[in-house]
Parts: sequence; C-alpha cells; structure tokens
Amino acid sequence: MRNVLILLYLSFFVVSAVAENLIINPGFDETPWDTGWTVTGDSGDGYISAIPDTDRYYSHPQSCKLIASTCWNEAAYIYLYQEIHPVKCCTCKVIFQNVGYGYDICCTSFAIYIKINGEYVREWFTLGNNPVWTKWEKIYDSTNIVDGIKFYALAYIYMHGDGETANFWIDDVYISGTVVGIEEDISNNNDFLEIYPNPFRDNTVISLECINHVDAAVTWSQHSINIYDLTGRLIRTIPLPSSPFTPLKVVWDGRDTQGNEVLSGVYFIRLEITSGTISCPTKKLIKF
Repeated sequence: MRNVLILLYLSFFVVSAVAENLIINPGFDETPWDTGWTVTGDSGDGYISAIPDTDRYYSHPQSCKLIASTCWNEAAYIYLYQEIHPVKCCTCKVIFQNVGYGYDICCTSFAIYIKINGEYVREWFTLGNNPVWTKWEKIYDSTNIVDGIKFYALAYIYMHGDGETANFWIDDVYISGTVVGIEEDISNNNDFLEIYPNPFRDNTVISLECINHVDAAVTWSQHSINIYDLTGRLIRTIPLPSSPFTPLKVVWDGRDTQGNEVLSGVYFIRLEITSGTISCPTKKLIKF
C-alpha cells in the first residue's frame, strides 16, 4: 500500500510540472484587453479595433474580432498579442477564421506569430478569405522556448479605392508546456527553510531558521515570503515580523492575494530580501 501511495504521489508531481494553458482569457468570454492581451497597430486613413464578437464563435459564447479598415491608398494593420512565462515542449493551438472585403485592387492578409527563443516568428499566413472556422496547431520541441503569441490583420489599398476591411475572428487560444525559469534550488538545499506539511491540503507552516545568517542591523520587515505558481506568477506575498532574533514561522492558507483558494498543484516558496547577507533556497510545495 505504501508503494502505491508513493507512485501516486510521484505521478501527481510529474503531471503538475506541465502547465495546461498559460493564456489568460483563452475563449474571450470577456473583453480581451482587460485580461492580459495587448492591442496595437496603425489605422492609416481608416480605423482598427479589437472587439468582443458573438456572431462567429466556436465553442464559447464570444470570440474576439480584429478589424483593420482603410481607404485612399493607405494601409491599416492591427496586432493582438499576449506574452507568457516561458515554456518548452510546447503545444500551441488556436481556432480562427478571416474574411476580407473590398475590390480586386485591394489586399487583406492575416498571420499568426509565435514568440520562440525571444523572437516572434510568423507560423501561419494567408491572403484573402477563410470564411470557416479553422484549427491551427503546432508542437515545439525542448530546443524552442515559447513565451508569446500574436495575431495580425492587414488591409491595404494598391491604388485609390473606396475601402478595404480585414476581419480576423479568434477563439480558443491554447498554449501548454513545461514551465522553465523557476525551479527548486537543490544546490544549496540546507535546512533553514522548512515547510510542513508538504504536500498540504488546507494550511502549511513555513519555518525560517536563518537567524545566524542575517546582519544584526537588518530587520525582518525588509523581507517577505513570496509564493509563485508553476508559470512563475506571484500569487501571494506574506510579510515577515520585525524581529530577527527568534525563529520565524508563517502560515499559508493556500489562498492568493485576492483571498481565493488556489488550485491543486506545484508552488514555489522563496524568501525575498532587500539587504543583508541571508541566502535561502527556493523550496517546492505541493497542494492537493
């Protein structure tokens, strides 16, 4: 029975190392730019916009519609993008469709970019219309660190005309992978930062036995315990009391800054310092 429990524990740990979807508001059920997305572009002699749209959705009651419209020998383009914590062994998916309106002397183009190893790379591109919902998907290996996705729509007039409009509907954006950048520090894994119980369900106690490593003039009020999730997102900061001369214990109730209970999974505990000679490792914590 004990061996079975150990296997279940290890299985949970391995699965939790992969973040399921790092994109905020993947189905655009809310206004995109209020939930992690950024909109930019140039209207030329026309307009650009990114709006919630209920006319053409895939599996959610709302998608996002990018519009670039121009006239008078001008171009208008719009970008919608979101950057995330870096992942490797990554899968990217998106559902989309695109339609351009105008004349033969006009042009619309649409593209999907993925930020790979620090640079945006165009992974899908088309001219003209694709009036049905289409799924784009690509898998990246461990040599490709992915940390962003960007959508692009362009309307362009080759010569004087009455107008051209590019419409790009986007829904169900998905990026998963193994998170990189925050790992447990095992090279300096001493005993003066302890967490018990670990794994935990409701509450866990974080104990600091770092007293001998602190400058006498430094107070604990200059430090804090920071808790991160697998994506590297800071979810809770716990300030420390002012006295450095007694062992310190703080309790984490498994809730984020807003008071919401966090999901089961792997988290990282780190002592953040502003001065002094203290050096504590990052510790891994599992909530079930």
